[in-house]
Amino acid sequence: MVGNHDGYSDDPEYGFAEETDEDGLETGRFVTSQENFDWWENIVSNMDDLERRIENLRMEFGGSRVDWIVMESGSGYVDLENYTDVIHQALDEDLAKAQEDNNKPRKGL
Repeated sequence: MVGNHDGYSDDPEYGFAEETDEDGLETGRFVTSQENFDWWENIVSNMDDLERRIENLRMEFGGSRVDWIVMESGSGYVDLENYTDVIHQALDEDLAKAQEDNNKPRKGL
């Protein structure tokens, strides 16, 4: 996830930078500021929560409907830190409407 969203940087204050030893050789580890680490930790946690919710909703409402809502609501430009809120809101709105429609009495033939 970090690499797909430009989370790597030469500046460890703003991204994950490759650590080097005293000879300038890469250690295979990455370093970053605590603030940046906490930000990414929150993003990953929110994404994990959203994925769990999506899986549960797929079982309840069907995968194609839920996947369509996720794709449509996340297809525009959405900042990564707002992405999960946008998807949750779209799911809430669309699936609440579907729930209301299912609870309406049906007229007989």
